[in-house]
Amino acid sequence: MKDNNGFITIMALAIMSIILISSLYLMYTYSLEYMIVTSTVNSMQSYYFSEGKVYLILNHEKYLDSIMPHIRQFVKDIYIKIIKGISIQLDYEDLFEGDKNNIVSANIYHDYDGRIILELKTKSTYRNVTREVVSKITVINELFELGIPVVSVYSLDDKKQHMFDDYMNYLKNNLEIPELDSGIYGICLEDYEKIKLIRNSNDYNIECYRNGIKYPVEKKIFASDKVFLLVKQNNMGPNVYIVDLNGLEDFKLAGIIYVEGDLIICSDFEFNGILIVNGSINVESSANMKVNGILLYKGEESIEDERLQLQYDFANIRKYGIYLPEFIKLNIRNIKSN
Repeated sequence: MKDNNGFITIMALAIMSIILISSLYLMYTYSLEYMIVTSTVNSMQSYYFSEGKVYLILNHEKYLDSIMPHIRQFVKDIYIKIIKGISIQLDYEDLFEGDKNNIVSANIYHDYDGRIILELKTKSTYRNVTREVVSKITVINELFELGIPVVSVYSLDDKKQHMFDDYMNYLKNNLEIPELDSGIYGICLEDYEKIKLIRNSNDYNIECYRNGIKYPVEKKIFASDKVFLLVKQNNMGPNVYIVDLNGLEDFKLAGIIYVEGDLIICSDFEFNGILIVNGSINVESSANMKVNGILLYKGEESIEDERLQLQYDFANIRKYGIYLPEFIKLNIRNIKSN
């Protein structure tokens, strides 16, 4: 009987030990899972805080203004390969409660496919968990970085056709002559039926005609070979923009030419920069035209003229594109956590 009592006692102790060990294991497992879940939640929250700083910079003018001079410098100067160590200081009131990391670092460089990238690096801390985020942001409007000399509905897929139409409509409603660098002649012309751009021996003339009058009602003279020429449509009908060399050679211009109407090339002409035509392009049989840069074309039919030579030149596009609205257009390419 005593032996049985001793056996029962041993078995009871063994069972109690197993129950205790199982309970401790369950408590340990629960505690570990709780810590893992808590750490994961805190890590995710820290990531979202860091990601939020990227959107904060892209959507607040005061932060964009601090990096835009660097972006414009990089875009204009083709010899700069990278700009490193840009520091953006966020206001603490713009941070989430408890986060003290208010410095975002930025670099500007070319990505694997040649596109200009603004890289933002930021980190945030939430309940002692810190996450760093690196975001790549494309800088230039995609239409200008396609690597093709003519951007039109005839050269784009459906998605990019919508982008192109939207951008051309945006330009039509918003394009103005901005503040230009020294040496670039800017002029906006409207309310004319016909406009002639004439190369003389020492300068350039712009002659403006209306109402069928034989002689120009207005004339502009400028000496710079760099222009921002904006020709807008009016109630009198489309402007006709004519380039006329009057028999002289080496007619070259650089910059931006925007025409709402027909562009007629009467003499050999070379243009380095961005040509935007919201109408047709006609090259007369005695003339040739060469564009080194890009042509944005919204005519009713595709361009097929051997007298019109088009060469995609990203250097010329970058140099003058900064004067166009929505040329610098920041879009997030990806956001990754380190």
